[in-house]
Amino acid sequence: MSDLIYNYLTLKCVGYDNRIKGQVLMSKFGIKDHKTFRSYIELIRQSPDCPRIIGSEAGKNGGYWIIANKKEFDDTVFHLYARAKEMKKTAKMLQKKARKEGF
Repeated sequence: MSDLIYNYLTLKCVGYDNRIKGQVLMSKFGIKDHKTFRSYIELIRQSPDCPRIIGSEAGKNGGYWIIANKKEFDDTVFHLYARAKEMKKTAKMLQKKARKEGF
């Protein structure tokens, strides 16, 4: 399935202005849940067999696309780092709470 999504993006969704909502991709490929869809995107992003870079942006106007320039790349990496930073912050807080609970 990941190869079908990748091929679609490389043919139809090159550049930020051609981004497509995740829900639309899920519908197009019969994917029922977001977790499964995100796992396909992760596989594509981490695969050496998929050399084009998938950009993403969350929110109402967001979506997925094949990165076409350095600005799109920088924006996507910034977005991913910001999300990772928030997850790390949450994990540290959970650890702190767990220590207080005696876990």
